[in-house]
Formats: sequence, C-alpha cells, structure tokens
Amino acid sequence: MDFFISSFPSYNPGFTFSLTLNAPNFAFNFLGIFLVRYISLKLRLVVGLVFIFFLILAMPFVANFMSESAGWAITLLIIAVMGIANSFVQGGVFGFAGIFPFKYTGAVMLGNGLSGLSMNLFRMITLLIFPPSDNDDPNDHSAFIGCLIYFIIANVMVVM
Repeated sequence: MDFFISSFPSYNPGFTFSLTLNAPNFAFNFLGIFLVRYISLKLRLVVGLVFIFFLILAMPFVANFMSESAGWAITLLIIAVMGIANSFVQGGVFGFAGIFPFKYTGAVMLGNGLSGLSMNLFRMITLLIFPPSDNDDPNDHSAFIGCLIYFIIANVMVVM
C-alpha cells in the first residue's frame, strides 16, 4: 500500500482499493451462484488465475509509469477486474472443497490465512531491502522495484 500511497498522493488508495476490490468480488460471488451450472470449475479457476496473474504484474507498472490521474483510473479498473476474477477463483475453490468432508474446507481456510500472513512477511522483507525514499528523486526506483518483487512473489504464491 505504501507504494500506491506515494504513487497517488492526491487520492486515498487505502480506502478506495479495498472497496474497488471487494464490491465486484461480492457482486460476482452472488452472480456466481447462478452461473456455476454454465461455466465449468476448470474454466473459472484457470481464467480467474490467469487474469489475476497478469493484472497483479501490471499494477506497479501502471502506477509508476503513467500520469497520476490516468494511472489511478487504470489501477482502479485493474483492481475491479481482479475482484471479479477473484470471486470466480474463490467461489470455485471453496465450492470444490465443500463437496468433501469439512476438514478440507478448513484446510482451504487455513491455507488462505497462511497465504495472507506469508504475503505480509514478504512485504516486510521487501520493505527492508528496498525501503521507500524520503526524497522526490525521479531516478530513485527502489519503492517500484520492491513493489514489483513483492507482486512477483504474490504471483508465485497464487500459482502454488
């Protein structure tokens, strides 16, 4: 979040990003209840994960190399599409686990929690290695590099 706060100082990414991700996620989770019989589980998972993979990689580039207003709009669009893709992946994984005994749903939830903890740990490590600078030097890309490495690690975690 620190990278996006510095990339979009005129906006409020902390509030806006979570709303932009979770509103489409909620809406399409609800819609997914009715679409489950028309779209196979494999298609929902593969397409959702591929979208998430490429969108996560695009976000730091958009925030770093575009103007603030254009980058903000495109980043919000990316996050909204990620919310939609996440709803299909999340619904598919939990729906698939739900057909097995309850311990499998518990394992999915445990994995969800562990991935959140591990991503926070990886972000702390990237912040230690690539700390954000206090100056406004346009040639200082340490925050961008740290964010990019973090998102690459996030993509590896999603694929695993």
